Amino acid sequence: MPFIQPEPFTFFNIKFTDHGRRAASQGKITFSKIILSDREIDYSIDRDGNYNIFNNRVLDLSEFYPDVPGENFGNIPPTSTVFQPQGDGLIYNATTNFNVGTEKITITGSSSSTTISNFVKGTKTLAYSSNSSNWGTNKITFAGGGYSPVVNDVVTIPWVSPDYSSGSYNPTTMPQNDPCVLSFYKIISAVTAGSVYLVDRPIPNFATGAFPTLTCQFFRDNMIESFYGSGKTSDPGVWNMNIVRTKTVMGTQLSVPNKVSGYTTYGSIEYNGTKKYFGFSDNLPIFGVIHYTNKWTGNTYGEQFVEKTFEMNLPGIMWHHNLNAYYNNILSSSFTSFNSSGETWGLYLSDFAGDTYYDPVVKSTYRELRDGRSINSFSVGRVYHKLQLIVVTDQELLTALTYKSNRNYTLPDFEVSLSRTPQIGLYPANGYSATTMSGYTANGLVENGYDYFVTYIAENSTYSSSVSMGHAPALPCGYIKKITGFTDSNGNKQYLKVRFPNSNSFPYMRDDSELLNILYNGTGWNANTVQLLVNKQLSYKNYDIGNVPYQDWKRVSDSSVGGNGVYRASDYGLNTIDPKVFNSYEFVISEEDFNTGSTYTINSGLTANQSYLNFGDECFVYGTIKTGIAAVVYKTRIQAYLDDSELNGSNNPTFDPEIDTATYITEIAVLDELGNVVAAGKPTYPILKSNIRWLTLQLDIDF
Repeated sequence: MPFIQPEPFTFFNIKFTDHGRRAASQGKITFSKIILSDREIDYSIDRDGNYNIFNNRVLDLSEFYPDVPGENFGNIPPTSTVFQPQGDGLIYNATTNFNVGTEKITITGSSSSTTISNFVKGTKTLAYSSNSSNWGTNKITFAGGGYSPVVNDVVTIPWVSPDYSSGSYNPTTMPQNDPCVLSFYKIISAVTAGSVYLVDRPIPNFATGAFPTLTCQFFRDNMIESFYGSGKTSDPGVWNMNIVRTKTVMGTQLSVPNKVSGYTTYGSIEYNGTKKYFGFSDNLPIFGVIHYTNKWTGNTYGEQFVEKTFEMNLPGIMWHHNLNAYYNNILSSSFTSFNSSGETWGLYLSDFAGDTYYDPVVKSTYRELRDGRSINSFSVGRVYHKLQLIVVTDQELLTALTYKSNRNYTLPDFEVSLSRTPQIGLYPANGYSATTMSGYTANGLVENGYDYFVTYIAENSTYSSSVSMGHAPALPCGYIKKITGFTDSNGNKQYLKVRFPNSNSFPYMRDDSELLNILYNGTGWNANTVQLLVNKQLSYKNYDIGNVPYQDWKRVSDSSVGGNGVYRASDYGLNTIDPKVFNSYEFVISEEDFNTGSTYTINSGLTANQSYLNFGDECFVYGTIKTGIAAVVYKTRIQAYLDDSELNGSNNPTFDPEIDTATYITEIAVLDELGNVVAAGKPTYPILKSNIRWLTLQLDIDF
C-alpha cells in the first residue's frame, strides 16, 4: 500500500471499501455516520518543538479496509453525517497535446520544419547511385550504416525528384517548404541483409538524375495492436487510424488467382460495422476512423473532447485546398498559393468553425472537421466529442493517407454536367486533327436509361529532366460523380462535360518550366496526361458511387492517339501539363470518345504483395492531435461538523492530556446504517483539532 503524495493543500482521498463496492452493486449503499481516527499519530515526537506533526506522511487507502474501533478517538460515539447526493454533473476540463503517429512528430510552430523522431525504429539512407538497375522495380538498395531493417518493417521514403538541388532530404526534420511524394512501403524480404531489400510494390522510375541523398525511416509492423497493444509496454500516446473500404478498388482484376484480392480481405475490414453504426450510405465507399484503442489508455482522454478545441496536423499531405494557410495553424495574409505555386505542405484540421449538430443515427452530437478555423474552411469529416472518435469522410484525403495509393497529394474535385454541343477543339474524337468539326459528326454519349459515373486519373512517365518526375503510378481521383443520362425530344443524346470550378485546383502540380525552378527545387508532383474514367450502367440497377461495379471502368479516348477524354501535354507543345492552363480546360466527350477508349485496369504494382501490405493496413496517424478533454462527474457529498468542544482528547497511547493540547485526524471511516465501513478517506496531511477550532469535514465520492 503506497503513501499519499504530498500536495500544496489539504484534501481527502476517499474511496469505497470492498464492502461498500459490493453494497453499491446491490443498490444497498447508505451513509449514516463517520468515525475519526488518529492511529497514525505519535504525539510524543513533537514535544521538543523540533518537528511538526503536520509534516507526517499518511498511508494511502486500501479497498480491503482494516477493522476500526467502533467509536471516535477519545471514546466519542460515531459522528452523524449530512448526506447530500448531487444530481447534476460537474464538468472537469483539461488539455492534452499528444505527439502521435511517430511518437514525436513535433509541430514546432515554425514555418521551416517539422521534427519527426520517435516510433521510428531507425533511419537509413537511400543509395541512389546503387539503384540504377532497381528503378521501377520493387528492389531497393540502402547505403551502409544506420538501422538494419527486418522483414515486415514499414519504411517511409520521401521521393523528391532527382532534380532536387538541395542535395539531401531528411524527413526527421521535414522541410516544410519542400513538399514531396512521401510513400509508405513494407519490407517483404532481404536480398542482401543490411543493404538490399524487396518492398511490397515498385518504387519510382528514376532512371537517371542528380541523385539527392534521401533519409528513410522505419516503423514497426502493425505497431498499435501487435506491439503497443501487447500489454508489455507503456502507454505510447499514439492514435490509431483505420481506413475502411467496403468496395473493391476500381480497376482491380480479381481474375489473377491467389495474387489479387478484393475488399473483404483488405486491412481494417473488421471495422466495417462502424459504417452501419454511423448510418453511412453507399455513397461513401471509403471512410476513416481515428481512435485511441491502445492497451493502456487509462483516463488519457477523459470522457469526451471539449468542443472547439480539437486540432490535428498532418505534415505529410499536399492538400489541394491549401490556399492561404500554413498547415501548423500560422495564418499568413501574405502567402497565397495559386496553381503550381504551392510552397508549403501539410494539412491543418480543426473543429473550431460552424455549428454543433446532432446525429440521430449515432444519438450523439458532432462538429465538422475542417481544413482551417473559418466557416469557409472545407469539411473533411466529423469530430464526435462524446464518442472520442474522428471520422474522416473526404474520399481524396483518405486516398492520400492510403499507403498503397502511391501519392500523398490530393486531386481536386470537379463538376459533371450535360452539353448539347460537342467539343470544338484541337483534338476531337477518333484522333481527328482538324480544328473544327467540318466533315465530322460526333454523337452524344449520355442517353435515357443509363447512369454515368465519372472520375479521372493523372499519370506521368519515366523520369526525364524537365519532362517527368518519374513517380510510380498512383490511384485515380477518389471523388466520383454520378449523372443520369438524358435524350432530348428530338432523340439527341447529350455530351458529357467535366470541368474544374475552382480557379486554384492544382497548387503542387508542376509544369516543365518549374521542375528545375529554384523556387520549387524539384518538389511537388507532375503529370504528362490526365484521362477521364467513365463507368456506364443501366439505370434500373440503381447503382450508387459506393457499389458501382469496380471492373467496368473505361478510359475515355485512346491516350496514344488523343481525343476529348484525355488531356496530353504534348498536344500543346509541352513536355508536362501546365496546371495554370489545364485548370480552365473543359472535357466534352462524345460517344466516339467513349468507344475509342479501353478498359481501365489498376496498375499491377498497386495490388502487388497484398498479403504483406494491403489497402486498409494503415494503423497510426502520421501527425499530431491536440484537444481539450472533459469528464462529467456525479458526486455524493458527505459532511460532518465538529465544534470546539469535540475530539480534543484521544485514547491514542502516545497522547498525554497533561501536555498535548491538540489532536490530529488521519483517517475517516464512513459507516452504513448497520455499522459497516463502506467508504474511507485519508487527508493529504494530518488535520489539526483543538478547543479553539471548529471543523467542517466534507467528503466527495465521484461517480
